[in-house]
Amino acid sequence: MKILAAFSIALCSAVVPLCAQNTPQTVYLLDGAGTSLFTVQARDGATPGPTVAISGINAGDELMAIDMRPQNQRLYALGVNSTADTVQLYHL
Repeated sequence: MKILAAFSIALCSAVVPLCAQNTPQTVYLLDGAGTSLFTVQARDGATPGPTVAISGINAGDELMAIDMRPQNQRLYALGVNSTADTVQLYHL
């Protein structure tokens, strides 16, 4: 059992840095109004990708945050309606 644990630790420490260095990382960003998404490559960050409008948001909701879930690679957004005092989770 100790050998397997040591092998797992060695494998993880060897593979994770390799993946991080060789895999392009796409970063998703909300625009200032929270109505559009755009992407940038984490390595250069200087050249934004095309802007995509976000639709299907409840009236009065303002998108406050986005996050990518690693388990399913889906992008989620948190919408807040301060007038109605509600919060909604959106799948983008």
